[in-house]
Amino acid sequence: MKLIYSISFFIFCLFNFQVSNAQTDSLEQNLTKINVDNEQAIQIDNAAVILDSLGIIINNKLQNYKQEDLDVHTANIEVSTNTTNEFIEKIKAEIQKTPIQFINVQRSVITNFSESGPVTQEMIEQYNTLIDGWENLDEDERYFRKIELNYVENIHQRMTFQQQVKAKKLPGYLYFVKKPELKTEINFQDLERWRFSSDYVVYINNMQIEKGILSAKDPKKLKGYYILKYLVNEEPTHEVYLFTK
Repeated sequence: MKLIYSISFFIFCLFNFQVSNAQTDSLEQNLTKINVDNEQAIQIDNAAVILDSLGIIINNKLQNYKQEDLDVHTANIEVSTNTTNEFIEKIKAEIQKTPIQFINVQRSVITNFSESGPVTQEMIEQYNTLIDGWENLDEDERYFRKIELNYVENIHQRMTFQQQVKAKKLPGYLYFVKKPELKTEINFQDLERWRFSSDYVVYINNMQIEKGILSAKDPKKLKGYYILKYLVNEEPTHEVYLFTK
């Protein structure tokens, strides 16, 4: 009896080990890691590539992989301190030629930085690069990654006076500097657009709502709204903040 139990237990463990390995392999095949040190130094899964071949290499990697129903192809892009928004957009344009469905951009300094302690020159360089990137965008094109906004706010608060003098000036349009002006004109078309478009997340009096609720709202009973624009999985997303009278 003990022998039968031991054999059964061994088979069970072996099966679970194989399933676990299969899941790990699946995750590894689904995840494409891209590292950027500068515009001439790009790596994909630790192998050096040039920008123009990025899409081709990703397609070659994924073409023999049988995607399961619940699997999604994801790319993690980790960029260096001085990587510009323009170059990140070029990388994203190459990725869009592939089956990859979700893109996550990480700046190495931001990912690894501590929220306490002295502010280093490298942190300030990253701070300046982010502000430069936002300043170079037209207002309609200016979307923020929340982690980058939080980084700039934290670094600004922790810098010494001398560091602040030498660093880039905080733009007035950053949400933690000044909230957008409340717009008071709201119509039914606005409510319908926010309700049906997946690009919008809606809050009423700072509480996120199920958007179907908007069908019962009377615009005349709303005091106003403002919209915050973010990049979520590198897709433009609008957070609508409505306030009642």
